[in-house]
Amino acid sequence: PDAVLGIRRDLREQKVYTVDSASTLDIDDGIAVEVLGDDSDGGSGGEARHRYWIHIADVDRYAPRGSKLLNVAERRGTSLYLP
Repeated sequence: PDAVLGIRRDLREQKVYTVDSASTLDIDDGIAVEVLGDDSDGGSGGEARHRYWIHIADVDRYAPRGSKLLNVAERRGTSLYLP
């Protein structure tokens, strides 16, 4: 069993689509759309409401802090994530 699943939401049942290019070596970012139902209170004219999920890979999940692998990955990384 994966101990980390106890502190994270399990989203493995979601259908997630990659946003990475066809030429990428790392397929690690994606998007999912959840249909929440219609807005019957009239706020959007009864149209369906949606929740959009953005999925970003968590490198720390596979490479612990202070490990040689993570140190090399941090030096070679080209992604920038803003809060």
